[in-house]
Amino acid sequence: VINNDIDLILMDINLKSFLDGIDAAQRVRLMKKIPVIYLTAYPSVAIEERAIKTEPVAYLEKPVRMDDLLGIISETLENEPLTV
Repeated sequence: VINNDIDLILMDINLKSFLDGIDAAQRVRLMKKIPVIYLTAYPSVAIEERAIKTEPVAYLEKPVRMDDLLGIISETLENEPLTV
């Protein structure tokens, strides 16, 4: 159970775990609808298609321009109701 108020998840797709970032984000979103921004240094069509099915705010390939990332974060937080 997620007890903390989380307004946004910035998720790397390649995790050092039995789950990847897409699986982890899906599990979190089953408990609470939190906007997700995916980041990856290993882009592929198959991974992007899997990620898009989870309805992320964005799917970004590294290296990411900080201005782009901050803009997406700001826009998301302005448009999403904050968790209470």
